[in-house]
Order: sequence, then structure tokens, then C-alpha cells
Amino acid sequence: MVPITIAVYTFIQNDNDQAIALVNREKDLEIAQNQRAQDLKIAEDQQKANILAAYESFLIGHLNRYGMTLNGKTDLSEISLTYRVLKYLSLPKVNLTRSLFAHADLSCVNFYSTILIDSDFTYTSIVTIKNHCFLKSDQLNRTIFAEAIMNNINLCHADFIGTDFTKASLICANISYFVCLECLFVHKNMFRADLNFSRMTMYCNFQMINLTEAILPSVLFRKATFIDTIFTRIQTIEVQFK
Repeated sequence: MVPITIAVYTFIQNDNDQAIALVNREKDLEIAQNQRAQDLKIAEDQQKANILAAYESFLIGHLNRYGMTLNGKTDLSEISLTYRVLKYLSLPKVNLTRSLFAHADLSCVNFYSTILIDSDFTYTSIVTIKNHCFLKSDQLNRTIFAEAIMNNINLCHADFIGTDFTKASLICANISYFVCLECLFVHKNMFRADLNFSRMTMYCNFQMINLTEAILPSVLFRKATFIDTIFTRIQTIEVQFK
């Protein structure tokens, strides 16, 4: 009986070992498949990023080279144009929602009626003064954001000069530490905009502006014009009018 018992035990043990080995192989295969899928996704994401970067470089190069004007049907939402020199570009009525412009040079750019909701303009700059943008053109000689939709935009630490924001919408915009010289803010909606520590100097025009519930602590307004401006429920701590 002993040899038979040993034989039965050996058979059962071998069967169990094979079952365990099969389970282990299946787990190893599953792990390998998951790793491959992850590697493929990483490669695909990197490829997409490379394609997007190449497209953005081509787009800016083409616009700079040929002075192309994009029309209102163009959708460039979520595009990244950070650290770019965008001088003289004309982008009227283009959809640039959630786009990135941080540290870009926006001198003489036309954003007329452009959609810029949730876009990032931190540390952007305009270094070309007005009347020096389009010397041989009838266009307004300044950077233009007139009638643009700029709700929730981030203009923190941006440095602008001679910029036209006429009839633009900057509801809940972050305009803290923003510097603007000789800028036009006529007929503009800045409801709940945060202008904390901003400096608006050299004849900025705030005529008929809605600043309801705007945050204005430590803002400097130097030689600014306020006609029919709405200051309802604003937060004003150490705001300066000079």
C-alpha cells in the first residue's frame, strides 16, 4: 500500500505544481502585457507631444515668415506658445481657450475678439511702444485685446504698454502684479478681477468699467482716468490714486 500511496501523492503534488506554475505564468504574462501597454502609451504620448511641438514651431514660423492672419474659424485651444516671440501676429476671433503664453513677447499682436478663457499669460511682455507696430499699415498701432473674451485669464506679473482692452471681458481674471502703461480699459467687464499689487500708470483709461467685487489691495493708479466706473463692493486696502 505504501508504494501506491506514494505514487498517488506524487501524482497529486505534480499536478499541484503544474497548476501553480500555470498560474505564475499567467500572472507573468499579465504583468508583461500591462507593462507593454504602459510602454506603448508612454511612447504614444511622447510621439503626440513631439508632433504637437513640431506643429507649434511650424505654425509660429509660418506666421512670422508670411504674416498670415488666422480667421475666426481656427481652433488653437490648449496650444502652448510659451517663451515665443509672437510679434506682429494677427489672431482675431481665434479660439485660444486654455492656451499657454507664459513669458511670450506679445508686442503688436492682434487678439481682437479672440477667445482666451482660462489661458495663461503670466510673465508675458509687450516691449514695442504704440505707434511703432505697423508703420506702413492702417491698423491700430498697439497690441489689441479689444472685445476679447478673457474670463479666468492669468495675467500675473505681465508687463504691458500701450495695450487696447476696449470692451474685453476679464471676469474673475488674475491681474495681480500686472503692470500696464498707457492702456485702454474702456467699456470693460472686470467683475471679481484680482488686481492685487498691480500698477496702472501713465494715463490708463478706465472709463465705463465694471469693477464690481474687484480685489484692489495695494494697487497703484497713477494718472488714470475713471469716468462712470463701477466700484461696487470692491476690496480696497492701501489702494493708491496719484
